[in-house]
Amino acid sequence: MLHEIITTKYLKSGYTLITVDNIPADTALSAAEILTTVSDAGVNIDMICQTPPYSSSTDISFTFEDKDLMRVLTAIGSLRAKFPKLRSDVNPGNCKLFFFGEEMVNTPGVAAGVLTMLSKAGLGIKLITTSDKDISILIDAADQDAAASLFNLDVQ
Repeated sequence: MLHEIITTKYLKSGYTLITVDNIPADTALSAAEILTTVSDAGVNIDMICQTPPYSSSTDISFTFEDKDLMRVLTAIGSLRAKFPKLRSDVNPGNCKLFFFGEEMVNTPGVAAGVLTMLSKAGLGIKLITTSDKDISILIDAADQDAAASLFNLDVQ
């Protein structure tokens, strides 16, 4: 079934995952300010995931190309002057699996099927983002060959 629904799929390596923790939920600092600061540093952000506020803070995770790591760290560091409790967890050396299909919007279980295949193959997942027509999954680069083989992915 997945092969009929998913019309475009590929794997691209060279991504860093960063999670910015302790974003005060009751201040002007927001995902928009963090992403704008990183964007102003000339970095293209890819996958984005924000947690719901818990207690008095929230977290945001996003990916970007490994080559931009120092620019992102500098940008996030500039926010610490105003928000000293910000922390960041940096995880470079990942790859992104991308799946797209126009019919995903009308087909329940596509994401579940993809995730089940990864799970059965013993491949860990670091981040998932979706829309109604696509699924992006971040995995460790060490699992790149196994994932490419599992899904018969084009490697970019």
